[in-house]
Amino acid sequence: MSKILVGFLAALCLAANLSAQQAREQVRVDDPVLGNSPAGFYTVVDGEGDLRAGLWLDDRVNTSDEDIFMVISQDNGLSWSSEIDVTGGSASLIDVDYPQLLVRNGLIHVLWDDDRTATSSDDTTEYKGYDANGNLVNNVVIPVTTYTHELGADGNYVAIAYTGRQSGVTLDELYVVWSTDGGLTWPNLATPVAFDPANIGLYDVDGYQVVVQDQGAGNWAIHLFVEDDRNGNDDLWYGRIDNGGALGPVVRLDEDPSGTGTIFYLSTANTIHAVADGNNVHVSWTEDNRASAGTNEAVYYRRSTDGGDNWDPEQQIGGYTVGTDDVDYANLAADGDVVAVAWSDNRTGEDPMYISVSNDGGATFGAETMIPGGGTQPAEAQYNRLFVDGNWIVAACEDDSYTASSIDEYPVFVFSNDGGATWSAPILCGLFNDDEDIDMADEAWYFGNGSLSGLWQTDGGSLDGDSVEVGGMRLPYIRAVVDSIGRTVALELAGEDVASAGTGFARWAASTVTGTVVHPENPALQLDLGASGILALTLSPGGVAKLSALLQADGSASVGPYPLPPSATGKTAYVQGWVNLGGLGGYPSDVLTLVLP
Repeated sequence: MSKILVGFLAALCLAANLSAQQAREQVRVDDPVLGNSPAGFYTVVDGEGDLRAGLWLDDRVNTSDEDIFMVISQDNGLSWSSEIDVTGGSASLIDVDYPQLLVRNGLIHVLWDDDRTATSSDDTTEYKGYDANGNLVNNVVIPVTTYTHELGADGNYVAIAYTGRQSGVTLDELYVVWSTDGGLTWPNLATPVAFDPANIGLYDVDGYQVVVQDQGAGNWAIHLFVEDDRNGNDDLWYGRIDNGGALGPVVRLDEDPSGTGTIFYLSTANTIHAVADGNNVHVSWTEDNRASAGTNEAVYYRRSTDGGDNWDPEQQIGGYTVGTDDVDYANLAADGDVVAVAWSDNRTGEDPMYISVSNDGGATFGAETMIPGGGTQPAEAQYNRLFVDGNWIVAACEDDSYTASSIDEYPVFVFSNDGGATWSAPILCGLFNDDEDIDMADEAWYFGNGSLSGLWQTDGGSLDGDSVEVGGMRLPYIRAVVDSIGRTVALELAGEDVASAGTGFARWAASTVTGTVVHPENPALQLDLGASGILALTLSPGGVAKLSALLQADGSASVGPYPLPPSATGKTAYVQGWVNLGGLGGYPSDVLTLVLP
């Protein structure tokens, strides 16, 4: 893209170029009055439509046990509720692990396991469902001892997969229960479906992924991707449950002719990632120990174009040297013909993020793109997360290279608005102290409605204590350039889908106050500008109130420079931009604060 713009600065007589662009400032969401001690590797965010939720683990009640706290946003992550104590703050009963969160169909689904049985290895898995206002809708406990769990949901269909030892053998078997009414009832809670029941007792499950798919017209499916060791090493297997029936045929997905490959398992981040999109089912995984690959991991991908009945040949993704270079933190996202795979590898001596994109539904992948680090520290991208929405691809991670110390990380993201052909510069999700360190997981990001949210624990550097913060950015985004000598102002917008080029129009509105007002071109949305001052501050002597420009080929547009009238001297303007397609205004950018000279 030809323009990479700096946005969201508090006072815009713009400074020199930064090593990374900056999104809006991070906002604290945990209760600052309490002595919090959040566990940063378990921060989770998810959303759908305008609704999103975030949760984290915190041992403020008992330093040896964690509880789950949750916050909710109903405006695409711009504002957040007070924290909700999901697990009730019990000091003596539980030590929570691996909390999960999904937002579907206006409901918030939360799943975790804990040690209420008073042993560190035997756990209880519990589910809670909430409405958009944080009211508890249902609470279900899996009635058997569990060891691990995964949550999947789409529409009103919700599934919980968990490992247990119900057959009596000392190996972890996989079981699935489900709800078809948004988590209100669970018809097979006492009679779960086992994965590959004919081979129970012959395999031990470590990692797995459950993908629920609402196929419309009352049809739905549960796609199961399971790592087990029935062949003496960890291979990847697939099975599907249709419409709440029996498990279908189980097939092996990794094509390892040596038989020695081992699917890599990481307790703090799932290494198997899958997406079901119409008839297409995509899966990626990392694997090591193949005969020609040594002990370092490589990332592999397969797809099905008929819902999982048949699978195309396996593809190894990435230009690293298999067996010499080491891959970590692989991730996958897909929407229609656009499929993206991200990972980190050490071929350069650093560990930056790489992204490879397919524009033909996963049949072939293009050349990889390396996302550079910033600052003076080596790049080390961790807990990578991908999102695909039409032509937009968003990739987020935590990275060491922007901090003063190689052991500290900041949250960073990049985006493409043209299906991966070009990429923005890295964008920091907030303003951070030099010695500040954040921790988060790959599930701690959500992108939807053109808005990215991330949730992380920060130690605040030397200026603050531990806290939980949320940050992000809305696309498209805007900036202004003020010429204090000639007293002119120019406005620019970037980050719109390139499919809108030549037909969409960028719009800008300005006000002297912030607040809430109905979007002037879309009554279903709102601007964050005050109604009393909306469009009151004109940016030219001619009285231009709402500025407009045709989107260019890279998804950007600009207007001006306009002369500032004498009456504007010393005033503060609040500006928002959006894109109009076919007469309908889209989601607005974040508010830009503009101090006029």
